[in-house]
Amino acid sequence: MGEVRKITISITDDLLAVLDGLKKRERTTRSGAIAFLLRRAERSLMEAEMAEGYRASWEESREDARHSFPAQAEVVTRDRE
Repeated sequence: MGEVRKITISITDDLLAVLDGLKKRERTTRSGAIAFLLRRAERSLMEAEMAEGYRASWEESREDARHSFPAQAEVVTRDRE
């Protein structure tokens, strides 16, 4: 964990109420609640990127299988004869 920095933010009253509700629920400070939300957002983005990578890999593997299947089927069929 890096050095702690003090910042000033401006948010609407409704978002402040959400922040204070989270602060109370998580038994932390406003800073702690914001840090919690940022870590959760970072994790969510990383999980979305990983899911996209898995989907792309699956698509690529599926495409490879589609192209190699005829040759594999020919070998299997020939071996059975």
